[in-house]
Amino acid sequence: MTELIREKAYHELRDMITHGDLKPGEKLVETTLCKKLEISRTPLREAIRQLQMEGYVDAMDQKGVVVHKITAEDVDAVYDISSVLEGLAVERAAVGIKPADLKKLEKIYKDHQKTRKRRAESSEIHEKTFQLNTAFHLFFAERCENPVLKKEIFKFRRITYRSRYLIMSFADSDELDYHGEILKAVKEKNAAKAGGLMVKHIRDKQKHIVAFLKNNRWF
Repeated sequence: MTELIREKAYHELRDMITHGDLKPGEKLVETTLCKKLEISRTPLREAIRQLQMEGYVDAMDQKGVVVHKITAEDVDAVYDISSVLEGLAVERAAVGIKPADLKKLEKIYKDHQKTRKRRAESSEIHEKTFQLNTAFHLFFAERCENPVLKKEIFKFRRITYRSRYLIMSFADSDELDYHGEILKAVKEKNAAKAGGLMVKHIRDKQKHIVAFLKNNRWF
């Protein structure tokens, strides 16, 4: 039960940070958060420790624990690595992909197309759009048959989660164009091309996010 409470607290705090309910540099006040999440201090502190390990918060000597401020330089370095990892995952997953899995990938792509057109309607639709975009990428990590590669991809995507969510809110993106080309290459059983397109896609996203962060240092 304690583990479930801690896990729930972790996810709720992570979402509060990601969606801007807790601002960059803001101090995490235990009494306030315990009341808001309706939990005791022990699972809250355990959740905060996990967030600290994943780079969402920083422990400051004088201020206590504060929400981590994302820098353009940090994001740039992470995307350099992510592009290579995800490109490799696409190549590995695309080789001999099963028809049933290909249908799942097509469904993710088509659902993403539908929600993308409606994302301005509500925060719920916007969140769904973000989830489908993420699902397309993680599809390959899940099927690359390399547990170490999968683990690293998940780790680096968590680090950039906030910046990716933000740029989807403020800027248009051509991820669907890239996703469509990647899907086409996978259908054609051209694993190398599909992997190369994923690298290019992430590099392009990297340029947009880094430029945004450099021009919006408040984030």
